[in-house]
Amino acid sequence: MLWYSTCNPIICYLISNGIKYRNGSSTIVYAEGFGFVFVYLLYYLITSILNKRQHGQIWSKDRSAFLKKDGGINYVNLLGMLIRVLFQGLALINMGLMSYYSKKAGISTTTSKSTSTQVNESSEISVLIPILLALGQCILFTGTALTVRIVSKQGYSTLQFSFDIGLLLGIFYIGMFIYEHYNVQPYQFSDVIYFFVAAFILILSIMTQNYALKMGKGGLASAIVQTQCFFQLLIEITFDKKIPNLMQIIALICGILGAVTIALAKN
Repeated sequence: MLWYSTCNPIICYLISNGIKYRNGSSTIVYAEGFGFVFVYLLYYLITSILNKRQHGQIWSKDRSAFLKKDGGINYVNLLGMLIRVLFQGLALINMGLMSYYSKKAGISTTTSKSTSTQVNESSEISVLIPILLALGQCILFTGTALTVRIVSKQGYSTLQFSFDIGLLLGIFYIGMFIYEHYNVQPYQFSDVIYFFVAAFILILSIMTQNYALKMGKGGLASAIVQTQCFFQLLIEITFDKKIPNLMQIIALICGILGAVTIALAKN
């Protein structure tokens, strides 16, 4: 889960910067779809080759996560995967919205006190908007944890579950990418390359998150996730050269101490 907490701020930073070049629109994340599909098709190709060598066939009903032993459809796994895709897609879009509106409202961790005051005085954006978006992200994370645990009890491999999610999410994103490109605002080729990197990092993030939620305790995993604000701060200080004010540093420390306390209590 610590790897997820490290990857997530990187993804958030990439999305936040990508939004700047698309007139503040979070639809820039749709460019990740190409990276998703490429990596996941590569995984399925390798898996097919290995299955052919070990079992003599690429696919069989008895090894399918969506079919029961009696040949019926495993609706729990099927529905669980679709719900997980929905949560993941909403979380990515919400991540971009949080980054955008937190800066608009002047409560970004890397906004100085003077800048924050100026933004709050001139902006009509309420601080409640990014706060509510953050609350929504917590709800999505909780739903994700429940979904992973339910399908794992049905014999759905965590690795396959992660890749199935990515493939469907990638196909959906490419569809939205095409629509946005021809009907709203054209994308640049650099957008695809930029978010290809983001997609690869996100793939690792999804896999580690699913494994952590399956193997670990929910409270402990959630506590470790809260340390991502520390990594987010380091990334923005390093690349944006922005220093947070005293109150923001105190809030950051309190958040990390709270996460550590929860983790120790769970142990």
